[in-house]
Amino acid sequence: MPGADLGNLVPGIYPALVNLFAPIIELKGDSMVSLLQRWLLVCALAMASSVFALPDDGPRVNINSASAETIAEVLDGIGLIKAEAIVRYRTEVGEFRDVYELANVKGVGERTVKLNEARITLED
Repeated sequence: MPGADLGNLVPGIYPALVNLFAPIIELKGDSMVSLLQRWLLVCALAMASSVFALPDDGPRVNINSASAETIAEVLDGIGLIKAEAIVRYRTEVGEFRDVYELANVKGVGERTVKLNEARITLED
């Protein structure tokens, strides 16, 4: 049976599983190990891309014109009090020129800005 000896080459792989795929891929020895390494790399990259992907849909808020209520509703980690502080900062200092300038508002840190970066706009 093709690949019957591959179960011994890769510890933790059940021979029945190897035998299931061996006729399809017809690989032996180092080729099978290399294939498994590539497969693991692809799986790791797929998981990483889903973890770090920015959401491309959902609500967005213009922090230069939105009300405190709207800002609090759209941004994660921003309640009404912090949203009011954002509006107060905008009124006193002027419009935000950069998303990360939001971290200058008392109670809003860079972590919160990074979490919400995809939801924040500076113009309509």
